[in-house]
Amino acid sequence: MHPLVGEWLDSAGARIRVKGLSMWPLYLDGDVVEMEPADVSAVRVGDVVVMKLDRHLRVHRLVNRGPRGLRTAGDALRLPDPWQDASSFLGRLRPPSGWRFLLDALMIILTPLRTGFLK
Repeated sequence: MHPLVGEWLDSAGARIRVKGLSMWPLYLDGDVVEMEPADVSAVRVGDVVVMKLDRHLRVHRLVNRGPRGLRTAGDALRLPDPWQDASSFLGRLRPPSGWRFLLDALMIILTPLRTGFLK
């Protein structure tokens, strides 16, 4: 069990409170999201993933993967996060429902357009 995750649901995942606006408009500061366990090889570009950074967690969209590891970016940010080793991967968010499902689908479609400057 990872000490940074707020509330473990069981082996099916955990709840995490979002801090900041880097994933705006999909997730806002204070939203509670559910992370599900996943193998790092099963996540795809466009998935919203949870990465461990020292004593913090990062909930951002996977925008690239390669020999250097995983690269994520906040939906509201112009620049990507630094490359991170795959061992920092903790899980992915469960797909949102309602209007957020449609917004998430749009962001997944737009993700490949961003990867040109994210390499």
